[in-house]
Amino acid sequence: MRTDRGFQALISVQTALTALKGSRAIHCKAQEHSAAHLQGFQRGAIKPRVVPFQISLQAAKDKFEQWHAEKWLSPRRVLQKAGAEMRPVLLPFWLFEAAIKVEYAAQIGLHGTDDSKSDEELVWRDTDWKTIPYREYPWTLSAMQVYASYNYRRDLTHVVKLPGMLSRARSLSRDEAETQEADVGKGDAGVSVHPPSMRQAVAWELAFRNIRQSEVADATEKLLKDPQVAGVRDVKLRITTLRRRARIVYLPAYVVDYNFGSRFNAHGERTPERFQAVISGMGEGIVAAERHYDSMRAQLTAAAGVGGATALVSWGVAPLLGLQAPALLSAESAFWSFLIAASAGLAANLAPALLRSYEEENRLQNEQQLFDKYMAMGMGPHHIGDDEQELIRSNVEWQRWEGADKWHWDACKRQLWADNLWRSHHQRRLQRGRLKEYLSMQQERERWEYEQEAARQQRFGRSHFAQHHFGGDMENVKRDHLGYYDALGLEPGAASLPAIKAAFRQAALMWHPDKQKDSEEQRVNAESRFRKLRSAYEVLRDPEKRRQYDRGERIEA
Repeated sequence: MRTDRGFQALISVQTALTALKGSRAIHCKAQEHSAAHLQGFQRGAIKPRVVPFQISLQAAKDKFEQWHAEKWLSPRRVLQKAGAEMRPVLLPFWLFEAAIKVEYAAQIGLHGTDDSKSDEELVWRDTDWKTIPYREYPWTLSAMQVYASYNYRRDLTHVVKLPGMLSRARSLSRDEAETQEADVGKGDAGVSVHPPSMRQAVAWELAFRNIRQSEVADATEKLLKDPQVAGVRDVKLRITTLRRRARIVYLPAYVVDYNFGSRFNAHGERTPERFQAVISGMGEGIVAAERHYDSMRAQLTAAAGVGGATALVSWGVAPLLGLQAPALLSAESAFWSFLIAASAGLAANLAPALLRSYEEENRLQNEQQLFDKYMAMGMGPHHIGDDEQELIRSNVEWQRWEGADKWHWDACKRQLWADNLWRSHHQRRLQRGRLKEYLSMQQERERWEYEQEAARQQRFGRSHFAQHHFGGDMENVKRDHLGYYDALGLEPGAASLPAIKAAFRQAALMWHPDKQKDSEEQRVNAESRFRKLRSAYEVLRDPEKRRQYDRGERIEA
């Protein structure tokens, strides 16, 4: 009886999970196909535009085959294989135009001596904040064009971006938006119109990341124009958006689905491996696809190379050694030729997987570098810090969203992932504001307690409260009234800047909240300790703030 009840409970749980997954998928599909395709037809919105195809379907096929023919080892006539299909589509893009105000500061490296040349000998100094009061970003820039759907990989759709003005574009009619089909010329009647399922807020988040990258590069270039500056690092930005507009534009493209090679599925069965490519329907028809290598061509090339080398040794080197040529043309050399050719064919078959593994490894290394920078700066998700904290974390998360396991792209999962990311970033900004207010109130309370105890000790002498709360010595309290030196395990006023950095790095690695996975109580305690460490580091690493702190003055961490 218990077994039956347990089995029924298990079935009910599985049914609930299946229903939950189904509801999420249905919600994703409904959101994509109901209101999304009518964006731009609301009152006051800029009407969507359609850019016509400039190359035909046959021309796109030729471009795709020519792209493969550029490499000798690449396969030929890929589209003639079974399962290959090319279709014209209109892909939605968010096009932004914005005006911004930029403030930037950084650390510049100056040579300590006239003959110093290495970066280790540079003297690093903080620059003052500089302001660019007005800068425009037009929607014609590639950085301001964001693919507005999740149907295809982000790295494939970048070739579809608009290269110039919308002189040949026309307005998308409401009937075309509702039927999701449009007539765009070149004999491609009834071309599929993909709805813009990406919300504008998420697209702007991606475009704003591009703006920041451009401004960091521009600030670095400006600072390096000074002949005394030998290096620039840690560029910080404050960007204020003065004006922003957005529009939906449908750009022409050809999508290719084809088979190449094979793989084993979850049941151990060998199945054809499916790939996808995108060809721009404008201009020169740029191709975005994965590079493949034909095993037969690789085998023939390897065999020809080994055969040529064997012949050279046999007929060129053998006479010099006093040997007869046939002595070197043996079965052993034939065996090694066959083995090398077979290995070349296997390597060609494994090339896509190896290239994917290499790209994923580079992505993980870049992510680790950002995390190391995150830790070196004392960043943490539960401390207010400055904007660099949120920027580094959000960049890692968006890069992971865009590149992690992109070869098994699932449109619905990526859409839910992106929406959740955007919501979490918005919530973290609100939480940082509330945390900043809380820490300010806490510092004000500690300051008031210190002033009250200082006045009490001056009048009545040391008290039991001062002995346990401040250590009993008000002179040390004045120099470490908030316990910043104690939090880092340093003596008040005696530690050097390298010692402060080393102490913070060691303590941050120990008390980072993400490292505490044993219990919730330990995690909460670690969050409190990490906030104290971050506040201590922000004050003690700055010479002016440290002097004020040593005098017992109130400091904004």
